[in-house]
Amino acid sequence: MPLPIEDYALIGDCETAALVGRDGSIDWLCIPRFDSDACFAALLGGPENGRWLIAPAAEEVRASRRYRGNTLILETTFETSDGKVLLVDFMPPESEGCDLMRLVIGLDGEVRSAIRGTARDVMGAVGNGAGLPAVAVPNGFGPRGLPTSLQFMGRAWEESTVLAAARAYQSRTDWHERHPTDLI
Repeated sequence: MPLPIEDYALIGDCETAALVGRDGSIDWLCIPRFDSDACFAALLGGPENGRWLIAPAAEEVRASRRYRGNTLILETTFETSDGKVLLVDFMPPESEGCDLMRLVIGLDGEVRSAIRGTARDVMGAVGNGAGLPAVAVPNGFGPRGLPTSLQFMGRAWEESTVLAAARAYQSRTDWHERHPTDLI
């Protein structure tokens, strides 16, 4: 179930925009332009429609947000009983293509984070058709217990960057070691 619309903040690069929920989930994003198909569309239904969540894994979390100065750089502070982290979301304008930046900065203590992503297959088809480097890594299981993946895609000739991003994600999760229990 999506959040109420007032719980979303807007980030953008003058070509497209994303809606970031108070819970740390990007629930709406069209790439590379406003009139493109949405790769994250949980705002219209639920996580199965595509989203990218970065948030503490704790049960009780306090969240506060603000824009940095007169910018579209969104800063969300998450506080748990064990510590505090800052999630910084922005989309740099005037870059080649569409860049979505999400930075997690530890402020105090130790906070175990959850990272979950499900993109609609729009980008996979575009990347494959355009010959862009892309790799998919496991990121969980869908509503019917089937495996899902998160796809990393880069610019032409940036295979090493794409593989490094996928390797970094996979080193911080254990999805590649899990199996769908009800299918085995």
